[in-house]
Amino acid sequence: MKKELLFFLCFLSVCAGMFYLAINRGFIVMNLSSTPSSNTQDVLEKKSVKLMFWHRDHWQHEKIEIIWSTNQSVTVKHIIDAWLTLMDEERIMEKKVSLQTACASPSEQELFLSFDRNPFSKEASTYDKWMWVEGILKTLRENGIKYHNVRFLVHHQNLNDYHLDFSNPWPMSGFIK
Repeated sequence: MKKELLFFLCFLSVCAGMFYLAINRGFIVMNLSSTPSSNTQDVLEKKSVKLMFWHRDHWQHEKIEIIWSTNQSVTVKHIIDAWLTLMDEERIMEKKVSLQTACASPSEQELFLSFDRNPFSKEASTYDKWMWVEGILKTLRENGIKYHNVRFLVHHQNLNDYHLDFSNPWPMSGFIK
């Protein structure tokens, strides 16, 4: 009787360990979210957007087409990704930066933009950094994105810079009139 119980407990432990390993390695995916999944699909359409950026002492703009979604966070991600690609193509930024996440606060008043690295070089002037931020804000405004404030993050933490303060959100209206 004891051998059978011991064998059963060993078998149960091996099965539990294999199950744990399969979940840990991603072979079994479990979604334990408490929010019910909605059956509504995002409506996607191709739309022309205007990308604004500061270059050679005045505002430049370029029109491109992106996938526009009914989910505004997805649309913001597409716009900022296109804007960052344009900055890289124009060689305005020294290093390639990409947007990890674009999401809104629950009140839909604040937008969070999290980048994969600090977009500013150590040699960049305060003015260049400011115009970079204003370019993003101006691009979002020109394309009808409605939020009150924008927070700039790196790896979901406040962007740290010696010249500009990113500990507080930036107003969507920017500081240039």
